[in-house]
Amino acid sequence: MKQTFSIQFVSQITGINSHTIRAWEKRYQAITPSRDKNKRRLYTQDDIDRLKKIHDLCSLGNNVSDIAVLECNDLDELHVKYFSEQNIALNNPQQVEIEAIDINQTLQNLIMALTHYKLDIISHELEKAHGSLNPREFVLNLILPLLNEIGIQVASGHISVGMEHAINSIIKFHLGLVLFKRYQIKSNRDINVIIATPEYEFREIPALISAILCSFYNLQFAYLGCNMSAFSLKDTIDQIGAKLVLLSVSKSYCKQNKSYLNQFIQELTVDAKHQTWISGLQNNLAIQESRNLINIPSLQFLDNKLNNSTKELR
Repeated sequence: MKQTFSIQFVSQITGINSHTIRAWEKRYQAITPSRDKNKRRLYTQDDIDRLKKIHDLCSLGNNVSDIAVLECNDLDELHVKYFSEQNIALNNPQQVEIEAIDINQTLQNLIMALTHYKLDIISHELEKAHGSLNPREFVLNLILPLLNEIGIQVASGHISVGMEHAINSIIKFHLGLVLFKRYQIKSNRDINVIIATPEYEFREIPALISAILCSFYNLQFAYLGCNMSAFSLKDTIDQIGAKLVLLSVSKSYCKQNKSYLNQFIQELTVDAKHQTWISGLQNNLAIQESRNLINIPSLQFLDNKLNNSTKELR
């Protein structure tokens, strides 16, 4: 009997909200899930794969009404046509001609654009950079120093909070592009790492960087994004059978949600078979490290730990 999954799980793993999944089923018969005794939808791995392909093709500007009705063979053919070039570049990076850039000079250009609040230049420099650098270099050697400079300029009052949000939106966009180029789910049974932020934590950039580092080390992961409840996260872990959860929190979140975060971590780790790594965790939280619960003090530390743990996480 084929393994089946709830609509909440499918939504988390594909990035398609539950309402959209139901609409595609009702309007276009994109998929036909089975039902359990309580009439709740049950989805197979084939359903997940089909929804993911429809979502990918619609992200390129295709109308869902044209894509969702395609037979499986036609859908597969169209997906290969538009995504095979990307896959070839990913699997054979030595065949891609990359123009070298000077990271230090690029960083100086970004800081200058930041000082004068030139959003178009920031976006242009980031676009050049992620086309020339490998993902690890891009996030560790460029994005992290840029984020540090943003923090300094916000603290000094040179950049307002509104300006910071606009700049961070551009950074998230380019991180998303890097992640999109490398992020492929071949089978949920192969996923060993889950990346998310706890409920009410909406700062996404560290989680995106964590996902990019996982992709660099060829770890099969599911990026669930922000604002995950402990219940939903545990349910996803149990269904996937993941070995590791990477949980990102910010300093301000730790300070403002101390008691809730303690409770969240306890719910997530009680009787856990998986490891939980928490980046951004502050020392004043009443959390004791153990074999299954580890504090990640920085993203550079995470990079080193992922590198040393690659074999056991695959």
